[in-house]
Amino acid sequence: MPSAAAVSGTHPDPHGIGSAVARLSMLTRRAGRTAFAVVAGELAEGEMVEVAVQCRYLGHGGVAVLVADRIVFANDREWEPEVMAMPIDATTTVTGWQDERSAALVIATGDVTVTIDQIRDRELAQALAATVRAKAASAGQ
Repeated sequence: MPSAAAVSGTHPDPHGIGSAVARLSMLTRRAGRTAFAVVAGELAEGEMVEVAVQCRYLGHGGVAVLVADRIVFANDREWEPEVMAMPIDATTTVTGWQDERSAALVIATGDVTVTIDQIRDRELAQALAATVRAKAASAGQ
């Protein structure tokens, strides 16, 4: 029997979240499952995920997802997840640090600052930071 996506003609992962999540370790993939579902509902048509990390956001398990010109943050707070989108522009900065277990990032644009921490996939945290910095630099040109 064909899947519902095949019958309707729609793609089951129109934002490429599955590909980005596949880069996460198994434990972080599982920990981010709910927050990734929340983010999927917040992405606009045509937005494709470039980098995704599972983290702690506003005191709960969460995720940060980078698309073309913004970062979408969400957590898995029960009954009322918190979601925020931050545009990337020439004022965007990223500061990060890591130890042997995890990484943390502070991302700021204008007067808005977001801290995400307990990022277990440190190399993805580095990729997120580098990509955001490159986008911010190109936005300033």
